Amino acid sequence: MGKEKAVAEVNWRQYFTDIKPVCPWAYRAMEQDKILTWQWSASQANTVISLFKYSNYEALVFTCPDKDSKWLEAKCDEQNESQTELEWLWSHPEHGGDSTPVPCLILQDAKNLDDLRNRTGYYDEDIAED
Repeated sequence: MGKEKAVAEVNWRQYFTDIKPVCPWAYRAMEQDKILTWQWSASQANTVISLFKYSNYEALVFTCPDKDSKWLEAKCDEQNESQTELEWLWSHPEHGGDSTPVPCLILQDAKNLDDLRNRTGYYDEDIAED
C-alpha cells in the first residue's frame, strides 16, 4: 500500500470524534466542514497557507506521511517564529494518546485559537503564581 493510499484511508471524522473530550472545537469545526486537510508539499505550502489565511476554515491539517517527529517539531518552530498571526502545532502517531493517525502539521489562526482556549477553560487559572 502506497503512502497516498494510506493517507486517503484516514477516517478524520472518527479521529475528531475520538478527541472530542480534549478538543471539542475541532469536532465542531469538522462537523461544519471547516477543517481543510492537505498533503504537505514544500512547493505548494506557501500558496495553501495564503489561501487558508483568507478562508473560512478554522484549521488546516497538513498530512506529512514521510516525516518524523524531529522534522515536524523543527518545521513547526520555524513557522511559529515567522508567522505570529498563525499558530502551528504538530502531531505524530508514535506519541500515542490523542495524536493524529498520520504525522501532521496543524495550522490555526492564533487569535481565534487563543479565544477558544479561553472560552473552554483550556488555561488553568488555578495554578499558583510564585
